[in-house]
Amino acid sequence: MSEESEGEGSREARESVAEPKAVDEDDESKANGGDEPKPTREDDEETKGIREGVEESTGDPRLVVLLNAVLSTWLAWTAVWGLDLLAVVDYSLTNVGTLALVIFALTYAVVLR
Repeated sequence: MSEESEGEGSREARESVAEPKAVDEDDESKANGGDEPKPTREDDEETKGIREGVEESTGDPRLVVLLNAVLSTWLAWTAVWGLDLLAVVDYSLTNVGTLALVIFALTYAVVLR
């Protein structure tokens, strides 16, 4: 009985060590749960990276002008404050406004047009 049981066990072991089957793509999706469909061209368009999105975007020109005005004013305020500390110019609303307009115009001319 021991020889028969060993013979049967070794035959089962040999049968279980068969050559691997070729895996079909559909079998892989079923093995992974089968819930995920293959990506389509539409999915590729939706999953574009940030770089592609920024390059394709034209933006709202009003927002760009508003940001330019705010940042130009902030830079002018900081520059006039620093120059006042060095006693080069007086810290006044006129000086901040003038420098802000100059920075805004230069930025608009160089970057936006």
